[in-house]
Amino acid sequence: MNKTRHPVGLVLVLLSLVLNFISVVLYVQQPDTFAAFTVLPIWLWGALGLLFSLASYFLFRSPLSLFTSTMWFLVILVLSDEAPGLVRFGQTTPEDGRAAPYLNRQPLRVITCNWSSDSRPIGPAIAPWEPDIVFIQEMPHPYLIKQLADTLYGNTGDYRYDENHACGVVLRGRIKKALLEPQYRSQYLTARLPNGNLIELANIHLQPASTNLSLWSPSCWKEHRQNRMRRRSELQFALAFLNEYTPFPNRPTLIAGDFNAPATDGASDVLARDFTDTFEAVGTGWGNTYHRRFPLLRLDQIHASHHFLPLRSRAVTIEESEHRMVVSDLLLE
Repeated sequence: MNKTRHPVGLVLVLLSLVLNFISVVLYVQQPDTFAAFTVLPIWLWGALGLLFSLASYFLFRSPLSLFTSTMWFLVILVLSDEAPGLVRFGQTTPEDGRAAPYLNRQPLRVITCNWSSDSRPIGPAIAPWEPDIVFIQEMPHPYLIKQLADTLYGNTGDYRYDENHACGVVLRGRIKKALLEPQYRSQYLTARLPNGNLIELANIHLQPASTNLSLWSPSCWKEHRQNRMRRRSELQFALAFLNEYTPFPNRPTLIAGDFNAPATDGASDVLARDFTDTFEAVGTGWGNTYHRRFPLLRLDQIHASHHFLPLRSRAVTIEESEHRMVVSDLLLE
């Protein structure tokens, strides 16, 4: 039998092509029904597709195997959330210390960090970055928030801690108003920056993600679909809450926290009209934040309203948390 026409080789190429087509359609469209498929990074499916196509080439020299492999490389480059940060050559990145000036203006440095309920002081991990605003989730004790505020700003800063939701915000400036919302793990604040500008802050911690990966089970697909729909409802509620109780969208607004879903997840689409994902726009390096030891997913995100110009962004590993924290520099235009 002609090796290039071996049926096993042709089947492997066909499987790779079908998986490629399905992946492109699902990751572009993000249908809720297939949330169990798209919750995984597309490069994991790409690795499987490349395994099929490269095995077909090296074992059987099958037609189209190299073409299929090339298609996978292009799909991963274009559709994966990780690729832009890795190929964004020449883009500046946040460094420790105060945010570097931009066009003789001082940007805001914003950090979001899920502290993973660790009881150790948070100051040593955060202070070297000299942030202006820090969003924190899963913070078990209010005194840790106060310690951070004192460490960073002394009497020139402010903080709020929500004991019910174990989250807090620390900032350079003053908090003018705090809005309580008991339904979800969210915190809404109006803050006055040292330069007098007012901004709205939403510190969110969306409901836990589904970890069921039994893709052969219908219950897995149902669970992921319902989980995404609930997280989308939370984000829609956050936008409605901001619209009703704050001057949003006319005032600069930041939504940051732990989204418990990849940045490409369809639930986050509701933010696209009014907000920019800062890492997606200007991030450098490997942006995934969970788990710290082997970060597969970019759960922790900072979304800025169009009043801000994103300048730099990166994810930073800290030993105290299971999550990597996100550091973004923004210019308030």
